[in-house]
Amino acid sequence: DFSVLGYKQILSADQGIFDRDKSAWIFTDGKLIIKFSESQNLEEFANNNSLELTSDFSAINTGVFKVQDFSQIEKTILNLQAQKNIKEIELNTLNPQIQKR
Repeated sequence: DFSVLGYKQILSADQGIFDRDKSAWIFTDGKLIIKFSESQNLEEFANNNSLELTSDFSAINTGVFKVQDFSQIEKTILNLQAQKNIKEIELNTLNPQIQKR
């Protein structure tokens, strides 16, 4: 379950997550938005944690990282949560209701 991210009773299927409480699918691109409590070398952090840095927001101590193996995302999140320099981890979700014009 993805309770580590505040979701309850969730089943995952590829890169979609079903939230039973909301009776809705949540889709993700497999990226994590990580906010740090202090300045961090984001490339080095990515390399040390088997992640791929996709967006660098060093000015606000934040980076967007892609998890290499989505099936291991929960384990990755649990390992990251143990690091003292991490302030917040958020799953980058996509709204299926939004369509291109």
